[in-house]
Amino acid sequence: MLYINYHASFTAIKEVKIPEVKDINSVGINMRINSFITFSDKKKRQKPKFMKKSKRIAHWQRITARRTKDSGRKEKSKLKLQKEYQHINNQSNDYLHKTINMHKTINKLIKSDYASFVIEKLNIQNMVRNHNLAKSICFMEQINTTFIQGLKVMV
Repeated sequence: MLYINYHASFTAIKEVKIPEVKDINSVGINMRINSFITFSDKKKRQKPKFMKKSKRIAHWQRITARRTKDSGRKEKSKLKLQKEYQHINNQSNDYLHKTINMHKTINKLIKSDYASFVIEKLNIQNMVRNHNLAKSICFMEQINTTFIQGLKVMV
């Protein structure tokens, strides 16, 4: 039995007036593991470490590992572990959406004099070869992709 999520989607049409660009001024956005976003004007935005703060995942992984194979108790513990991962994923997505929509730095950048954004393209496949950082890099890739898509929508 899998942990099931339900989603609802709503669409609204809003006409947006495109402002005229007076001066071409760009800002660079750098995505890193240790800081969520670093702008070219040295501003940084840290991201909470939901995965590292969660002690419940380690707890349920230990319990699941101790259970005997193909037992009902192992299936239940897998479901609990799945719920914990889903909870962390939901926390991360919520943080991303709030950052994109409400964060002062992003809104200032969008409404400021910057006419364009330059985002660094990372070669994730080569970065994942470092087994010490592979988990963090994969998680970072998912977050960065969501952030870039949200930024494209906002701009």
